[in-house]
Amino acid sequence: MAKVPKMTVADVEYAKKELEAWRDQQRGRRLTWELLAKATGFSRQTLTTHADIHALYLEAKKALKSGVRPRPARSDDYFTDRIAHLESELERYKTLESGWLERWVRIAYHARGKRTSIEDLDKPLPPAARK
Repeated sequence: MAKVPKMTVADVEYAKKELEAWRDQQRGRRLTWELLAKATGFSRQTLTTHADIHALYLEAKKALKSGVRPRPARSDDYFTDRIAHLESELERYKTLESGWLERWVRIAYHARGKRTSIEDLDKPLPPAARK
């Protein structure tokens, strides 16, 4: 009897990607353990020993049965662009924050020079000056 090779981490990831493709209806509308075994090269028994593969299999079967097509996956370019945009926005906010902090340090310095307390500066405006 031939010895069945154990699934490596890469094999498990490949099986999970296949199941995700089935769940997203990229591999057809029918999923069986036999088809998954054929696609991965491992037996049903080997595949079911991995809880995450088994859970994804059940999820894919449920998605196929419901007939609801998921939204198409976004490309890596979208996420790369989104990350770059958010990083530039974060830098902009950091620059603004730095400017405000410098301004408040100047205000505190000059207020101390005129013997004005922070409490005096933080008082509400008089009604006539609130426009």
